[in-house]
Amino acid sequence: NTTICLWAYALGLVPMALVLILAPTFYARKNYTIPTIATTASVLANIVLNTLFVFGFHWGAMSIALATSISAWINFALLYYYVREEETEPYSLLSMQLLLASLIACVGVIAIETLFFGGSTEGAILAGEIPNYSRNLLHQLPRMGAEALTFALFLATGVWIFSRKLYSEIIES
Repeated sequence: NTTICLWAYALGLVPMALVLILAPTFYARKNYTIPTIATTASVLANIVLNTLFVFGFHWGAMSIALATSISAWINFALLYYYVREEETEPYSLLSMQLLLASLIACVGVIAIETLFFGGSTEGAILAGEIPNYSRNLLHQLPRMGAEALTFALFLATGVWIFSRKLYSEIIES
């Protein structure tokens, strides 16, 4: 159950981080209304989803984590929609490129898990199985280090490639 809860929370990490990046753009312009509306909508969605998942679907503890992640995506989507209305196109293009680079890095980590560590945690969860983790720290460290390094390298490479392309597009226009 803990693993499933962590994975449900992990689904919301990217939008939670992006909200922390997008919200200050409104605060810098003294526009407090849009972040307030987005946060209120997110909180209301969280309450509705928690009620539905816990009492309607009886999903247990995982439902709270999943509702929180979905609410984070709602908050991000609202902020992103309004920032696109106010910002220039390169800014919104940059944020989408960062999201794409992050997704590519995630796929890289799943590939490393599958190729070198006998399958991915995601695959086990989707198959309805409980992932088998070693309890020995000396066995956990190489896996964690390989996954962290893979994510960092894929993300850095993606950001570098996209930023070069975006920079050249801005210079040409």
